[in-house]
Amino acid sequence: MSQVQLNPAAATSGPMRPSPDPATRCSAPGARGPCRARGLVASVLVFACALLAARARAAQPFIWDQDTNGIDDRVESVHLLGYSASFELGDTTLRQRIEVVHSGPNLVFGVYVCWDHAPTTSDYNALALLGMPVLTRIEAVPAARCLATFAQVSAAAALQGVQRVEAVPLLYPGTRDGTAAIGVRDASNRVFPT
Repeated sequence: MSQVQLNPAAATSGPMRPSPDPATRCSAPGARGPCRARGLVASVLVFACALLAARARAAQPFIWDQDTNGIDDRVESVHLLGYSASFELGDTTLRQRIEVVHSGPNLVFGVYVCWDHAPTTSDYNALALLGMPVLTRIEAVPAARCLATFAQVSAAAALQGVQRVEAVPLLYPGTRDGTAAIGVRDASNRVFPT
């Protein structure tokens, strides 16, 4: 076997990173001058970026109101496409997604009216003047559950202080096969073991 001899490093090589210019070097954490100014500018930039990010999140549309007009898009689509659009896949034999009933020639929607402040008696009176009966006043969030036609929904969305009008989603229990699979119960007594 042959051995390879390595040459020693040349004495003329420079440092890996050049040392900072003495005029811009900070000697202490509480230094004054250019270092303090750079730190202040960096702090202001970080704060401004955080503030802009918070505003961007607040400006994002509600999940069911992508056009940001204050009316739930599901209500608008059922109004445009008809009653069957309130069902899964537009098939009236499947489950209904949002609360919609026929009332004469109009469709009546179950909606939540959401305010940007705690609703007052005058807010509830404004809904009553539109012909929207308040079924439930929700204490935990500034909202109320109502029944309304599409014209009333549009008028309610235009009221002062109303943030949005949401559709009431219909919820369905899980299937009996799902409860049997996790061993809770088997109503049909067909799943082994019972």
